[in-house]
Amino acid sequence: PINAYEAVVKGDANGDGSVNVTDVTMVVNFIMQNPIDNFDKEAADANQNGEINVADITVMVDKIMNAGIESSN
Repeated sequence: PINAYEAVVKGDANGDGSVNVTDVTMVVNFIMQNPIDNFDKEAADANQNGEINVADITVMVDKIMNAGIESSN
């Protein structure tokens, strides 16, 4: 069973606990068939549709942009 500390953060392709431009870069590399070590396919599928593609990047960028807005309020 997964405990709270092992929960997958959708979009966190490198498993560092946050979604940022590094995760976007990792997904781009995966799409271009050049995956990087420590790539988490489950987390990279940000829209949870079973595929890793540009749609996931869109979700990740939206998360990144909204994080900036939420932290400034």
